[in-house]
Amino acid sequence: MKFDIIVHDQHINKTMSKRTLILGLLTLTLLAACGGGGGGGGGVGSVDQSSAIGGSTEIKGPQNAEGYWSGTAATGTSVHLAILENGESWGIYTSTQGTFVSGALQGQTQTDGAEMTGSGRSYSFTTEGFSTGTLKAQVKPQSTLVTNSLAGFSATLTYNAGYDARATLSDLTGRYLIFGRSDRDIIIPNHVDINMQGVFSNLENGCTRVGQLTPRASGKNIFNMTVTFSGACTSFANGTRLQGIAFLDKSVTPYRLRSLSLNAERSSGMVIIGTKQ
Repeated sequence: MKFDIIVHDQHINKTMSKRTLILGLLTLTLLAACGGGGGGGGGVGSVDQSSAIGGSTEIKGPQNAEGYWSGTAATGTSVHLAILENGESWGIYTSTQGTFVSGALQGQTQTDGAEMTGSGRSYSFTTEGFSTGTLKAQVKPQSTLVTNSLAGFSATLTYNAGYDARATLSDLTGRYLIFGRSDRDIIIPNHVDINMQGVFSNLENGCTRVGQLTPRASGKNIFNMTVTFSGACTSFANGTRLQGIAFLDKSVTPYRLRSLSLNAERSSGMVIIGTKQ
């Protein structure tokens, strides 16, 4: 089984400022299409799925790669990859201990039998840029996914059965200790509260961030997420709206929330990881 990313071009912005700030919010990076609503199913047959940011994705045959996958690369990097029912693919790269976020992945995939193909962007939070490429994989459903070249490293990923549970606001509600990173800022540990409607907010140095987490209509353990910035914000301009997804990992105690969100241009994003208190 292999998963290849072939880089076609690279866009690096070296002028982005590096500021450390405390963000009391939970966002996530790798989105092209959440837009607050769930996508269609990935069942048998040819289906055209619409994406809020990324356009449409044609799915041929069973969506065998669908699920939430985790594993550790030979380099020690931890990889978390969500492949949704409509082929959207969202990934996060962290240190082995999960305390440092180094990058993310977002793409669109389709399957034909056991073969998955697609394209996407790999985001580096250390070099402040992204590269684009094509994706290819042979998938063993709900078991393992072995990558030979995923953002420069190889890893064996294991299926998380918690993906098959329905996302609920009752499980999500509570206080989280978060950390994370964008390509512009390091997000140092801070607490954020998510209420029973899935709403969270934060005011810092004149910048207001308001977010909404909504269970995805697919019936899986994925939340659609939006975050809107207003006021004197430094990480994102006034009025910027990020869209993404979040996965609540209930296989660990306490629960762990991982999220990834991108701006409309998919040129910049943010990863936030939270531990429920």
